[in-house]
Amino acid sequence: MAFRYLSTSWLEEARRRLEASPEFLAAAMAMEASMLNVITEAAGGSTVYLYYRFSKGVVQEVAVGTDEAIGKKPAELTSTGTYDTFKAINQGKLGVTAAVLSRKIRLSGNVGRALSLVKPINAMNLVLRNIPTEY
Repeated sequence: MAFRYLSTSWLEEARRRLEASPEFLAAAMAMEASMLNVITEAAGGSTVYLYYRFSKGVVQEVAVGTDEAIGKKPAELTSTGTYDTFKAINQGKLGVTAAVLSRKIRLSGNVGRALSLVKPINAMNLVLRNIPTEY
């Protein structure tokens, strides 16, 4: 069964897999962070908000959708990019660091803090890449 990218069911599967991944838990065991992805140019030109909040590697809160209330959740780090960019990252065709350096993703927030999250974010992306996904 494939999950529609950025759907509620995809996000629920992402949470389940993150919570079950020893690799992610090891990389994120000290992670206390809230992150927001602002995904522009999604279906119909819409903007999709993808929010995560972690405590000691455990997913405390997740939300996805076009509701601007999600985009207003308190986030230490906000990443903004197009749907195609986030899709390429999720497919493993583009790394987060390369996306930032090539300005395909803009970061808002504490850059030093962002650097401390590289390892857990990369571990998270490895888990998300393995979700059977329909784009």
